[in-house]
Amino acid sequence: MLSALQGIYNLQWKPNPKFRPLPPHVSREFVATPKGGLELLVSEPKHPNKGCPPVIFAHGGFGHASLWLEWMAYFHQHYGGTTYAYSARNHGASYGVTYLKMVFSTSLDDVASDWASVIYEVKHKFEHQAEPVLVGHSAGGALTQFVLVNGMTTTQGLCLLGSVPHFGGYGAYWNWIKFDPWLFLRNLCSGGHPTSPLSQPTLVHTAFFGPHYPKGKEDGWAKVKEFMKWMPGYESMAWAMALNGSFWKWICGKNEWLDVSKVLNSINNWERPGDRICIMVGSHDRLTDQTMAERSFNEYAEAVARLQRDKELDVLDRADTNGESAIEGITTKVANRVRLVVVQGAGHHTQNDMQCDVAAEACLRWIKQL
Repeated sequence: MLSALQGIYNLQWKPNPKFRPLPPHVSREFVATPKGGLELLVSEPKHPNKGCPPVIFAHGGFGHASLWLEWMAYFHQHYGGTTYAYSARNHGASYGVTYLKMVFSTSLDDVASDWASVIYEVKHKFEHQAEPVLVGHSAGGALTQFVLVNGMTTTQGLCLLGSVPHFGGYGAYWNWIKFDPWLFLRNLCSGGHPTSPLSQPTLVHTAFFGPHYPKGKEDGWAKVKEFMKWMPGYESMAWAMALNGSFWKWICGKNEWLDVSKVLNSINNWERPGDRICIMVGSHDRLTDQTMAERSFNEYAEAVARLQRDKELDVLDRADTNGESAIEGITTKVANRVRLVVVQGAGHHTQNDMQCDVAAEACLRWIKQL
């Protein structure tokens, strides 16, 4: 109870765009929308290669564009294409939205329109010759699948990182309740504030990071507090709840939300070699865990088999594909143009955890083989 009450003092109730300082290789621009400007971080490569497709990163719930700075730094050094990361409304430095409107009246369609506007901007304003690669984390992965299902954009490669799966997010909520049984009491004490489950450093560490990420004993929660500093003050509950699919089918173990075959229809270049889809998960992801990632992998592989009229699934259990050498701390499985990558020791925020560089290397290898 004391812990629940203490977290109330960390909650925010007013919009507060946050301009995080950026490294020299990253610039901040804004994508104009009818409601306001959306933050877009742009990182040009150190060694440009016009043949490399642009990569656009999408954050998840309580996220923002600068969550991708570690990966953008790695790509800047090792990749020839430009990378982009955006912030949805009321996230990062994007335009603010009042508490009641954001929490209760900002829908999945609203957030999807933000994401589609950013992809359109990258495709047309920046005049890239190649189709972009989309990388979505957590609820941003669900959002990316949603815009692809609805034909709002196309891509030549889809990476789902710790993603809410196409069959919905009830499993992630159940996982959250299991490691935080005081969640509902904490939410009640805060008046229903959506950030109450992440109102203290220990809660953020448990939900988002693996066991090797520094805890209070090592640094007084300094790294976690810095991470929390740039989180949005509150999140859209309408967006979050719309990702779940059917509750009763989930209870019966047969949850459904998005049609995988419709996702595949918006992914291009199937005539070219290479795995079109990468599903990546941290081995210590407590929310969208490895079991959920493996189901996503299997169902995407089965859908690709149907798309290619190939009834056999060729599941290859090896270090990597196409003769690529193994990456220490990474295990990979491949089937029908889909690869499953498990980052050992990483939590839900794999791109920010201690294993961020090896995870970035695994993602980059996948992009280079497209």
